[in-house]
Amino acid sequence: MHLRYICIFALLLFTQIPALSQEISINFQPVPGQPYYQTTDIMVDAEEYKTVILRLKSKQSGTTRLFWASSYDMQFNQPKSISFTLRSGEHKYYFNVSSQNKYWLGWIRKLLIFPENNAKEFSIISAKILKGSIFTTMVSGWQEFFAFEAYQLRTVNFIYGPKLYGRSVNLYIYYLIIFLSIFFIARNFIKSRNLNLAIKTSAKNIVIICLVFWIILDLRILIDQARTVTADTKTFSGKSLEEKRAIITLGGFYKFIKFAQLKLPEGAGFSLLHPQGYYYVSKANYYLYPRHHEEKADYILVYNPTRSLDKQINDYLSKGYKRFATHKKGEFILKK
Repeated sequence: MHLRYICIFALLLFTQIPALSQEISINFQPVPGQPYYQTTDIMVDAEEYKTVILRLKSKQSGTTRLFWASSYDMQFNQPKSISFTLRSGEHKYYFNVSSQNKYWLGWIRKLLIFPENNAKEFSIISAKILKGSIFTTMVSGWQEFFAFEAYQLRTVNFIYGPKLYGRSVNLYIYYLIIFLSIFFIARNFIKSRNLNLAIKTSAKNIVIICLVFWIILDLRILIDQARTVTADTKTFSGKSLEEKRAIITLGGFYKFIKFAQLKLPEGAGFSLLHPQGYYYVSKANYYLYPRHHEEKADYILVYNPTRSLDKQINDYLSKGYKRFATHKKGEFILKK
């Protein structure tokens, strides 16, 4: 009987594999001067094609992120991305993207892969988008459960728990505990016809179930803690305090802050012009104390390495601000 069920399940599973033939091959190209790979323009219906399969080769393990641009939002950004663990060697990676991220919507126009370890030792063997199957969904879920949510190089970080199909695995465990608790109570009630006795009899089983899931989750999180220790050791071992601070403060921005520290008088107020997406003001307040950030200040710290703030700079110049000190191109201080 059990063999029959196994055969039926295997048949259902492998009959889904022909669905892999309904696929769209895509080509990634390295972006000149940048540590990532990007596709040309594509037009893929996200509702119909929900799975991405990548064959990647890397000389070292690390964390990699898959981004996409859609007809709703043509920008690559973190909300529209999936982080996964890159293993050394050549491996295939499955993503049931629609279940892992709610922003897989509309028409997918571009994909981008950002290997956060070393793009020079990384290559993309093949890539395709397909409708998917039970098989690809199961493999994607298994891979997501063991994915390592890479920490950012900042002062405070969190170790996030494992996910399954875009949701915390804790949610599935809560449902399982509730279902198994009801099952044991119902089974014991049928035997004894006494609800109080059934609950008391089932309590031991319910506690054991909770402990088992607790141990499994704890072991899973210990894996990420070990990964974090390994990554921190590689990143910070043997470096001075100044070097460590530079690493967690975007490197170039920390050097600019140290330059500003020499130029601004103690207790002075400053404003900060900076790109989006980082804790620039918090970092500047911390390292420049007793100098402090304020909205209308005589000193304007300009951190503009990408030249995206030229308009705001011109506005300050038109208000009478002059260049007070220059660190390097795109990084200087204005004074009124």
